[in-house]
Amino acid sequence: MISIDTETTGLWFKHGCETFAVGMYDGSEFKSADVPINPLTRTRKTPFRQGVIQLLRKRITDADLVCMHNSNFDLKALCNIGVINEQEPSTPDFWERIVDTTILSHLHHNTDDRSLKDLSKQYLGVDYASEKKLDSLISKCRSFVRSRAPEWWIADKVRRHPSLIPASKSSRWGKMDMWLPEAVRSSFSVKELEAYFCYDKKIRNDFNIDTLRTAIIDYLREDCVYTYELAQGMFASLVEQHGADVEQLIEINNQVRHVVWKMETTGLTLHNSEWSDAVDVCRANISHLSKLCTDSSGLTEFTPNNLKWLLYDQWGIPCPKQTKTGGDSTDADTLIKLKQECDDNDFEPGSVFLRYLLAQKKYVKKLEFLESYRRASVSGKIYPSMNIVGTKTTRFSSSDPNEQNISKVQNPFEDSFEDVSVLLEDSPHLRGVFGPANGYWWLSNDYNQLQLRIAAVVMQDEEMIDKLNNGYDAHDITARRIFELSDKAATSKAQRRIAKNVNFGVLFGESPKNIEKKTGMPGLWNRVIEMMPKVHNYIEQIKQEIKDNPCVYTLGGYPLDVPLKINKWKGTMEKAAHAAVCYIIQGSEGVIVKRAMCLCDDYLTQYYPEGRIAMQVHDEINFEMPARFPRKHAVRLKELMEQAALEYNVSAPVNTELVTHSWSKGKELVL
Repeated sequence: MISIDTETTGLWFKHGCETFAVGMYDGSEFKSADVPINPLTRTRKTPFRQGVIQLLRKRITDADLVCMHNSNFDLKALCNIGVINEQEPSTPDFWERIVDTTILSHLHHNTDDRSLKDLSKQYLGVDYASEKKLDSLISKCRSFVRSRAPEWWIADKVRRHPSLIPASKSSRWGKMDMWLPEAVRSSFSVKELEAYFCYDKKIRNDFNIDTLRTAIIDYLREDCVYTYELAQGMFASLVEQHGADVEQLIEINNQVRHVVWKMETTGLTLHNSEWSDAVDVCRANISHLSKLCTDSSGLTEFTPNNLKWLLYDQWGIPCPKQTKTGGDSTDADTLIKLKQECDDNDFEPGSVFLRYLLAQKKYVKKLEFLESYRRASVSGKIYPSMNIVGTKTTRFSSSDPNEQNISKVQNPFEDSFEDVSVLLEDSPHLRGVFGPANGYWWLSNDYNQLQLRIAAVVMQDEEMIDKLNNGYDAHDITARRIFELSDKAATSKAQRRIAKNVNFGVLFGESPKNIEKKTGMPGLWNRVIEMMPKVHNYIEQIKQEIKDNPCVYTLGGYPLDVPLKINKWKGTMEKAAHAAVCYIIQGSEGVIVKRAMCLCDDYLTQYYPEGRIAMQVHDEINFEMPARFPRKHAVRLKELMEQAALEYNVSAPVNTELVTHSWSKGKELVL
């Protein structure tokens, strides 16, 4: 087994980030290679020698296992210097020998912070001295360069190199300048460096000019060694915990690594015309609503302090929520509660102002998302980074941009505040700026209420399972139970909203008190217990089980540690039983979706390689296919997604839409 780590000038290879150092460790010997970076361009001054590239490739090819921490990034870094070809990781065979310690650590303890630094400290008992040393050195070098060589292109929020443009509020600028100490050492005289870095006796005694050269190598060595030792230790621990099942459990995440690689390296099309139109709508509405906010409140800036003064001091509205530091909150959830309070008590000034403010903030948020999409784009495409184990369940996370935040909902207040909803009727749909490339269509395949179907299975609610399988809607079923309606009676919009709050309250770990508060129905939980005894019994059973073993299992047996929460009254950490139910359901959803992605990608690779998986959002998979592709492939992809759920005893129909240009304008495709 060998471990490999890489160092780069940034995080975004498609924007021009370059690899400048590679390290390798085989359990006894560490080797590294690095090249200088041109500080005026942030590009390599010289390429890696062919002998180094050939040696790295041979060691990777010959090793029985190659372990990395965040393997997708390190493999892209190796592609960047020519060690491997970008197409090689597109096959499942390539990944058979690639061990990722982030994936191992998730199976080991899903609630751990999965940074290499934190894992090494927790499991290896090391303090990562080299990182502290390098961080300090980079900080000093950046200060030195700002005064002595301002033309150098260091990582900076203001003057950003193209490879840094996707970063918006990054606080890790120093991590993108790991090449800097060596560049400083080779570009300035010893006298100049000593005059700056050794200005007093204490620093002079600790500092050596050679440190500028060795700090990055020391850091690279520790990364390689700790990755190797974590892989060894976690393998042994997982075998001890799970025995013969360990390979099957690891495979739940491993099976989609080649799929994710293809999605990340192929990218998504961003439609510029739709993007520009959406930005114009947001800006116009922000300007209009900001004026209305000012006219109704007298405020010209809507900062947290200004809002606190207006809402709590001037208008005397009781604050429903405190911040973590004990102050009055003005976050989004609090403003919604305040709006409801003003409506319930006929306080018109507060109701009118909050109406405009809530709508304005939604437009501001959409504009922020839209601008982040443009920052992340390269030649009309974006290349999101997907993290297979980026959540504490088994679901994906993604960044640059966050695909999981591209909501289906265009108007979030449609079911709550009608007066706010009216102001958002022109709100652009974020999905409208994405879609297939020219000459292609999307098949947008979405599981029908997958989480609720999983919940019915794990809670063994046969009545719910039977009705769902016969075409009933889960929220209608719950509404009929709550309000004792017959199957033929129509449910009102308000009844359905209450049922939806109950269903998702159970799924997402809401307490009975919060569910009753959201629905405005005191005593509702007792009604839920009566009409859903199996749901109540299941939650009570989970409460008892996690007292002794704070771990739950998804369908398929993937273990998930139960999160802890602070009891504000007792000051103790307690296991969150309702959150544990959420982990089981969302974890099972992630398991099913990953299985579906694997089955569908295998099918496309074998029978229709012109098609691919373009995007995954929660329980939805978008396939990019050549325009007017054969219908049989749509039928088969739908069947395979449904098969993936059935493998875990969940009957989950898949709804299909055909998208010819804009994702928000898909048309139902009956198969």
